[in-house]
Amino acid sequence: MSLFKNLTFNPVTDFVPVSSMGYFDFIFVTQAGAPYPTLAEFIKAAKAKPARSMSAPSMSDRPESCGAIVQSTAGVDVTIVPFRSSPDVLIALLRGDIQMAIENYSAVQSHVADKAAIAVSSSGTIRTAFLPDVPTVKEAGGGDFEARSWNAIFAPKGTPPEVIKTLNAALREVLEMPDLKKRALDLGIEAKASSPENLDRLKAISTNGLM
Repeated sequence: MSLFKNLTFNPVTDFVPVSSMGYFDFIFVTQAGAPYPTLAEFIKAAKAKPARSMSAPSMSDRPESCGAIVQSTAGVDVTIVPFRSSPDVLIALLRGDIQMAIENYSAVQSHVADKAAIAVSSSGTIRTAFLPDVPTVKEAGGGDFEARSWNAIFAPKGTPPEVIKTLNAALREVLEMPDLKKRALDLGIEAKASSPENLDRLKAISTNGLM
């Protein structure tokens, strides 16, 4: 989803890959005290009475796409409600306007820590290092599910290969720093560099749909 109607450049073709920066899963959360403290129970309730709702910030299409995918893989009919921002999503969840939210870990971290919200699932293929007790969607009965996002650095098209190589080497060094890796993980991000070639393949996959 684009934030701008018109751009003076093409974000897909006018840049060349340098390196990935970090990878992150999305977290499914429910309100504390809700009658379905697990994803399996939410799915069961949604199948029995298709009036449940889940939400994500509409300014980021990946969490919203997670909702659409889990509908398909779990075989449930739920209403996906878009909101303008993460705070709006969490306010709606905590006051019971929606039954489940799909968010980045950094957005729900404080609410999960103070037990106002319950993390019921993560969107990757393996459990996250920061929420090791929280099952993946597939483990929780949501079917053959995977959704992961990433951040990366690109350079303007035409940047000399030797400059790309220098930038990539510097990023590899920085992203291996223990303090940086720990800080990133505290925010739900796995800091990890890649080769420009691997990032180019990742971009190709991502521009054709959700991972």
